[in-house]
Amino acid sequence: MFGIPCFLIRPLVSVLLISSAFSLVAAEKTAEKVCFAPETPQQRKAESEGDSSQLALDITRQSVVIEANSMKMAQDGSASFHGQVNLTYGDSQISANTATTDRDKNKIIARGGIQFDSDVVEVTSRNVEADMTLKSLEFVESNYRFKQTPGHGSAKSLKVSDTDQGVTLSEATYTSCPPSDEPEWQLRSSEIFLSAETERGEAWHSRVEVLGVPVLYLPYVSFPLSEKRASGFLMPEIGSSSQNGADILIPYYWNLAPNYDATTELRMMTNRGLMLNNEARYMGSQGTGMVTFHWLNNDKSFNGDARNAMQLMYNGQAWDDWQAYLNINNFSDDSFVSDFGFLSYNRVDTHIESVLSLYQQQKDWSVEINVRQFEVFGDHLKPYRALPEVKFEYFPELAWPHVSARLPAELVYFDTNEEQRGSALRVHTEPTMRWHKYEPAWELSAETSVLATAYYQERLQENKHDTITRVLPRVRLNGQLFLEKPISWFGKPMTQTLEPRVQYLWVPQHDQDDIRFYDSTLLQDDFHGLFRVNRYSGVDRILEANQLTIGATSRLINDRNQEKLEFSIGQILFFNEPKGNIVDENEELARGESAVAMDLSADIRNTWFLHYGLQYDTQLEQTKKSQLTIDYRRDDGHFVQLSHRYAPNISNNKINMAGALGQWTIDQNWQVFASYYHDLTLSRNLESRLGFQYQSCCWGIQFSWQSSLLSELEADSLAQDEFSDEYDRGFMLRFTAGFGGNSRSNQQSLLQDGTFGYRRPYFLNQ
Repeated sequence: MFGIPCFLIRPLVSVLLISSAFSLVAAEKTAEKVCFAPETPQQRKAESEGDSSQLALDITRQSVVIEANSMKMAQDGSASFHGQVNLTYGDSQISANTATTDRDKNKIIARGGIQFDSDVVEVTSRNVEADMTLKSLEFVESNYRFKQTPGHGSAKSLKVSDTDQGVTLSEATYTSCPPSDEPEWQLRSSEIFLSAETERGEAWHSRVEVLGVPVLYLPYVSFPLSEKRASGFLMPEIGSSSQNGADILIPYYWNLAPNYDATTELRMMTNRGLMLNNEARYMGSQGTGMVTFHWLNNDKSFNGDARNAMQLMYNGQAWDDWQAYLNINNFSDDSFVSDFGFLSYNRVDTHIESVLSLYQQQKDWSVEINVRQFEVFGDHLKPYRALPEVKFEYFPELAWPHVSARLPAELVYFDTNEEQRGSALRVHTEPTMRWHKYEPAWELSAETSVLATAYYQERLQENKHDTITRVLPRVRLNGQLFLEKPISWFGKPMTQTLEPRVQYLWVPQHDQDDIRFYDSTLLQDDFHGLFRVNRYSGVDRILEANQLTIGATSRLINDRNQEKLEFSIGQILFFNEPKGNIVDENEELARGESAVAMDLSADIRNTWFLHYGLQYDTQLEQTKKSQLTIDYRRDDGHFVQLSHRYAPNISNNKINMAGALGQWTIDQNWQVFASYYHDLTLSRNLESRLGFQYQSCCWGIQFSWQSSLLSELEADSLAQDEFSDEYDRGFMLRFTAGFGGNSRSNQQSLLQDGTFGYRRPYFLNQ
């Protein structure tokens, strides 16, 4: 589908198309508009005698009324109309200086000051001729303007034909710019045909002119007249980078059927070669699916190797009550995503998951069967695969008020190709009883669980297996108050809330050194993470706990029920020192308390936004993690964001980076956008972008330059633990034309495409 939605002239086709001939009545201006039945021999005789008070032409079942200041009838049956001639049929009207009909009344010719007017289009012309035999209508030397879109243009000949079921324009122009002698851009074609039957347009020997200068020649182009899908070329993308060289993407859309389609792309990179991309999409009554495949046969920058990526997705019904979810990914090498990108994956993603899932949900039980695999990029041990993972949960309705029960159970077989790791079978269940009481001013809950796990582990370097069991009780008590009072905040009425919260958690100690890590990892401790029942994902580690978590949240809410400020702070107090070394943060447990976790979000006058997250060790007086974002956002065209992130140990790396990005509309035509991120630890630029856009009413040009630090996967050769100092630099020049009157491109999306994309400040109730 060619990306030129300029000739949205389907309304013109439907208005002007003459599917049948005319029935005609003529009268003086003072006479009533009366339509008559097909003429009889008596009427023919009256015409020849010059009786003009009643005139009907047997041309069609649809009536056309002609009004004029005067009318003359000839002996041969022809008629002429003079002075303020108006031809009306339906909701459309043609006005002219004069009009004539021939003897057989097969042709109507109107001359001088032709004006055609309907609900969707206006046409001015020198002459117009209606041929009843050919069922056609032709305007000569016409100008047209659409009322519902800004499109307009001219044509030496504008012909509507019932036989062709469409409109033919000869020596025609089109533009969406305001009317002027020299529009900023226009499309000029030797011939254009608009089909009402197929709802598509075709143009031959066309050229795009900018300020009167031809810039692009198109020997043939096909384009849609409506939102109806059709096969054809989409707008190409052009770019350049130091890694790929010149980068040109030419997409073609395939309209295969109402419920499935495809897109094929040819991507030409001067430094790498020709890549073929294909994406097929399916939508059925039971679900949706998509197959995506990218193929580069010979990568000149990658030792001439073939490189490819594939994704297979499905989401919908499998059979009966079973639902299915499928997301299978495969890559030829670890650096494919960082080199070329793939779907929505980021170039710095470190792993990708593939999963096949079948699940069923009933009133009081659910079951889920998964096959799961992670692909980790880089020189790392390959993670375990779950082949399969079966989860079952029973949650009956109990007769006791405020009491609920759940019985989850899972069985997982972990498999691996790494010799340093062994396979294992894990069975886990966690029956839980919970009492929960909720009131407007408070809530209280008490929960007890029994965590029972059994492992059947392969013994490394031996063809033997060990059986390990672990049974742990867990008790959790949680309470929260919701207090509020009216206050005045800088002269404005506000409601301030205070929401103190406390949780007690008890889990006995158990030696778990013999259990390997299969799908568990340590979670981050933000404010909400303080109230988790386990600081690990998965169940391979269940931490000993005899601890009290205390925290509080305070909010400011205005009279429109909008949250303007939220502040939360909390900490864990440990009553017992751990008896096993199973926590990375063992030092804080020995001291009897966790780091203080704090979150702050503020909305100042709907323009300034602040978010700050902090984890601070009060005894060592050290910041463990922090993240700060400050936004100034006047509207979608004016915003600036400043950010800082700090973490002393993320995968054995220190993160200390600052960034800034923004977009600013200078005036009606000019916008600028930029972003910059800097590594404060190693004093290096991580990513920078700079661009501007000139945008008129109907066309625009956009230029941007970018420089981004290559990841360790992208760099040519790096030793282990060595940082990359190679950059990928390039520019992009993009021309946009508003063939349909809307050529505004989205600079914000360009900022989101980077490694550190823009994230709009978010408040739940705004």
